[in-house]
Amino acid sequence: MSLINNPNKKDPLDRGHEITPEKEFTLDDLTETKKKETQEKTLSSKDNVSSVTFYANIRINNHIKNIAEAIAINGYSKSQKDSIEKALNYFLDSFSKDERRGIETSIETLEQRDVFQKHKKLSN
Repeated sequence: MSLINNPNKKDPLDRGHEITPEKEFTLDDLTETKKKETQEKTLSSKDNVSSVTFYANIRINNHIKNIAEAIAINGYSKSQKDSIEKALNYFLDSFSKDERRGIETSIETLEQRDVFQKHKKLSN
């Protein structure tokens, strides 16, 4: 039975020169980095943000998706998202002033909730 580590066997691969970092990392660097990050967070105006935009998924059936895609393919909108946005804006325009005011109030409330949730997620 042969030894696993044969002392007579040469390494067949040329490993080249030893790679070392230009600057070594210390624990002091870590604390400095964290201090800079907290300063940047306090300097940013995220407390004054009135709206945030992020992607959200909704479940629709294939027929609605196909309609939005057909509108985009025929050049009436740039994308499926744009098709749906235009359709929603058209739908909102069909409401009376009172109905629209109620919907806009709901939209503002939901937007504020999104800002709060995003701000809460960033602070954690």
